[in-house]
Amino acid sequence: MILEVISVVIFSLYCFLFAEDFSDKNYELIFKTPPSEVTVKYIRPYYKNAKLMFDKIDSIYHVKFCKLGVLEEMRGKNLDNIDYLKRYRYISDINEIKNYCDDTVRNYQKDEIEKICFSAIKDKKIKLVLIEMIDDAVFRTNFEMTYKDGMKRYVFDSNLDLEEIVELKEKNSMKEEMHYDASGVLRKKITEKMKRFFDEISIYENDILKRKILKEYRTDNTLRKETISYYMPDGSISSKVVSEYDTKGFKDLECYYDSNLNLYRKIKYEHEFDEKGNWIKLIKYDITNGKKVFSVIVRELKY
Repeated sequence: MILEVISVVIFSLYCFLFAEDFSDKNYELIFKTPPSEVTVKYIRPYYKNAKLMFDKIDSIYHVKFCKLGVLEEMRGKNLDNIDYLKRYRYISDINEIKNYCDDTVRNYQKDEIEKICFSAIKDKKIKLVLIEMIDDAVFRTNFEMTYKDGMKRYVFDSNLDLEEIVELKEKNSMKEEMHYDASGVLRKKITEKMKRFFDEISIYENDILKRKILKEYRTDNTLRKETISYYMPDGSISSKVVSEYDTKGFKDLECYYDSNLNLYRKIKYEHEFDEKGNWIKLIKYDITNGKKVFSVIVRELKY
């Protein structure tokens, strides 16, 4: 694929980036050349003397990256007035992982963590400990293991109680991601079936199909079209979003359909790019009836 995606949710070997949502947040973290930092500015456009102006900022989203993924992210009105600051600490060295496990077991006396750490370190299956912090307070800790057919992630809450177990398996052209609660009940499942020019992704919650994504690719592996279908509990379609991409893999057109598959909104994407090939300004136009500015996003990138 031409474009690289850096996701907030990191799996060291492979990751289903579609697992959490399909909002513009993902599109805002798509890069042709990965930066070290990005500041995303959400602009409130207006006209002054018949000229479109972009100097009114509603909010910002700032992200710093490291080689393992997202290092720090924040949202707010500006960099001096933030709503939250989220940091990520990655422990990948086996000796550092062992020290972290020893300290955690000694200080918190959590049997589940002791069991995971002891067996994973002994069998050399543990590859990463990912600690998530908000305002310097730990709110989630992830232990990631690798196996022959995939990976497993144990997720602990701020009290270091088991919150979730995520299993990822890959076989031939099929990927599966299963989310179990602390009692071992399957709460969410994501499957991906890959063919030569198509990917079909299905998201189930409590064994009910919620979303299905069909991605269609060109012969050069650039994304051509993406169709996201949202489902009601009875299996009927509640809505659909169809996105078309240009030959470089950037979004060009987005069409919204209701449950009767009637088109009710059509959005045109227009980008400005820097010398690295990354978009730095995105203007969305509502072209359902005529053409009017729908939203504006500006990205400031550091390499």
